[in-house]
Amino acid sequence: VVAAALFGLASAAAGPLPLTSGSRIYLWSYQNRTIDVDRDVARARWALRDEWQSLSVEKAVGGGPISSGDDVYIRGHTGDCLQQQPGSAAIGVWPGACPAWRVTHADGGGGPIFS
Repeated sequence: VVAAALFGLASAAAGPLPLTSGSRIYLWSYQNRTIDVDRDVARARWALRDEWQSLSVEKAVGGGPISSGDDVYIRGHTGDCLQQQPGSAAIGVWPGACPAWRVTHADGGGGPIFS
């Protein structure tokens, strides 16, 4: 969801399914560790898919399927939003209003985003 060159994506559902607003997802780093939220910090510590590593993805406008080019919010299990740090691949936790992420396919193509 974030940037295909920086993060991998997996859905909590079995098999590759189109993501919809409200889907539970997992993001993992290039080190094959999933992003987790612990209090006010987001980091990639373990290769687990558990409650702490689960994130939700929500369309910024409307609901339904998420497609390339959509803006989305990503929330940790705490309800706080994830925010990419300016000029880096680092992710921080943002309480309150969510900053939007632009979803794109790694190959630049359009269409729905699948897990």
